[in-house]
Amino acid sequence: MEFTPRMKQILQVMLEENTPVPVKKLADKIGVSKRTVQRELGFMEQSVKGYQVHFLSKTGVGVWLEGEEAVKRNCVRRLGRKMTMM
Repeated sequence: MEFTPRMKQILQVMLEENTPVPVKKLADKIGVSKRTVQRELGFMEQSVKGYQVHFLSKTGVGVWLEGEEAVKRNCVRRLGRKMTMM
């Protein structure tokens, strides 16, 4: 699955954080509603599998990506290039 521009924004925020990110904080950071972020997160689990990271969430805690730090840094670089090419 291809990442939408909004999914890329969400992923970049998540990859830059070292702790779980509340959905409300994600929404505020990218300037959309909490419901919009929740809708996009519904597609994230399948989308990140090709990046060797795992999408995790816990009610009341937030969402986060789990994986090796080097892999996550590489994802940030790749997503950053794709964002600038759009």
